[in-house]
Amino acid sequence: MNNLVPQDEPSQTQASLLDWLMRTGAVRNVESVDLFGAFCERVAKLVPVERVAMQLENLHPLYYGYCLHWEPFNPPFEIARAHSFAESEAFRTSPYTAALQSGAFLRVKLDTETPAALPLLRDLQLRGFTDFMADFLATDERMPPGVSWATRRSGGFSDTDLATLLALTPHCCTVFRAHAERRKTEMVLKTYLGSQAGGEVFAGQTQRGKVQGMAAVVLLTDMRGFTEATMLLCENDVLELLNRYFEAVTDAVSQAGGEVLKFIGDAVLSVFPVGSNRTAADRCAAAVNAIANARVALNNCSQAPDFVAALTIGTVAYGNIGGRERLDFTVVGAAVNLASRLEALAKECGVAVVMSADVAACLPLFRTKSLGWHRLKGFENPIEAFALEARS
Repeated sequence: MNNLVPQDEPSQTQASLLDWLMRTGAVRNVESVDLFGAFCERVAKLVPVERVAMQLENLHPLYYGYCLHWEPFNPPFEIARAHSFAESEAFRTSPYTAALQSGAFLRVKLDTETPAALPLLRDLQLRGFTDFMADFLATDERMPPGVSWATRRSGGFSDTDLATLLALTPHCCTVFRAHAERRKTEMVLKTYLGSQAGGEVFAGQTQRGKVQGMAAVVLLTDMRGFTEATMLLCENDVLELLNRYFEAVTDAVSQAGGEVLKFIGDAVLSVFPVGSNRTAADRCAAAVNAIANARVALNNCSQAPDFVAALTIGTVAYGNIGGRERLDFTVVGAAVNLASRLEALAKECGVAVVMSADVAACLPLFRTKSLGWHRLKGFENPIEAFALEARS
């Protein structure tokens, strides 16, 4: 966006800077890191800042939070903070933590003090920085938004500089906290609903009955021996086994361009949408490759669980179904029902991968074997099922 590019504004004031930040920060498609860089460039026209960092909280299965960084003449960047970072020595001895613990802003004159207890400030001192200030916005979050400012100017920040930075802190923390909250919401939706489904809900598709027809390959996997495992293993071991299996399947499906929609007990329901440049044959092959890659990942683990897989193809209804105020974003249709019946048939026939005739016809490079015609619950006519043998 053009308004992210700093302009020559000799008359820029703190008020005009905050007005720009509030207006630009409210634009939905502005990336936080780009906004942060543009903001810092503008602050540098008011105060001699030469390093700015902002800590923000995240809600992510892997990451505790993230940090935005800026220094002049370099592009701004973001560092993801793993959950383990919150327990690390680097976090405990950070200026951010020191400010939180004191309950007030932190200022260290690097040209006259030796911050022995804060390794980051020692590093900044060696890089020629003369003054450092950190402040935060008091909230009830695990990781309240906080910002730090540093300069190399001889003598450090003036009293006027400090007053300006202290006045900017609550406003900039509020704007970037709003960005972090939006990121949290989107991440939670994608984590629990899937990337595409979560994106649809985040974009506002929340009304019951809002569904669309979608051609897709349906993949249903089910772990073998789960009932026996629950009888023999303790709860923690069962959960570890399930997570290992779920991780292998979800990673393989995502890498193959599929979408994991839900976990149903020890089963995983996924779809590979057909359309645009993705033909039915491409999607069927991608689903088969995902199954193979999941098995490879599990075979590299100790106590690897096994699973069966069922593949079908057809038009499904994709969207919101459920009660008036409790919805699920999922797929329904004959292809989903058939996948469920074929998955049970795979166990009966002792095969690892079973598929409908339509899927088998889309896999000329794979050897498939007919399992014959079967009467399946809910289907009026017998269904011919096929087993996957190997690639030709």
